[in-house]
Amino acid sequence: MCVLTPRTRPMDQPEPLTTTFWRAVQQGRSRAVRALAEEHPHLVHWFNVDRTALMEATSRGHNSVVEDLIALGADVDAHTPRDWTALHLGAFVGAVMPIRILLDAGADARRTNDDGHTPLIVAVRAGQEKVVQTLIQRGVDVHEADGWGSPLHHAIAKRQRAIAQRLINAGADRDARDALHRTARDRARDVGWSFDYDQHMTL
Repeated sequence: MCVLTPRTRPMDQPEPLTTTFWRAVQQGRSRAVRALAEEHPHLVHWFNVDRTALMEATSRGHNSVVEDLIALGADVDAHTPRDWTALHLGAFVGAVMPIRILLDAGADARRTNDDGHTPLIVAVRAGQEKVVQTLIQRGVDVHEADGWGSPLHHAIAKRQRAIAQRLINAGADRDARDALHRTARDRARDVGWSFDYDQHMTL
């Protein structure tokens, strides 16, 4: 006798709609995603455990799927239980084009996750220089700090030298103080860096 468990289903039983939709999102099959979402609009806003299809498509770099989901009404500022938005996820993995698409659609680049990190700080800490460059070009505030310090403090703490230089070139304040009242100059000395008179970093 065959006993079905929660992990098995008869061969003639169709795959759940949400599974079909999620697989299409993960694989970047924009035509399938669009067709399913147009027929079943709730899928655009559906959370698969802790993230939406837009978050998943962003984190996988599927540009056309991101565009289609936004066009179909996806919330660009929807967030996980830990307050990560699609922008945060894209910043973490270095998904530059999806980030541009999200920003064009009005995604909030100042929103913080439950660590107090903006997408810029997430990108800085993850070493995603191209994302940092993109956010700076889009006018994100390079001075906006979390409870610990500024994006420049984070770049130095993570020894992200090229990113730190980009932040400085964008006007980041080297004398701003972190939660321990230490400036970026102080933090730089801690890791063996220094700033010359021209605002460039030297070892």
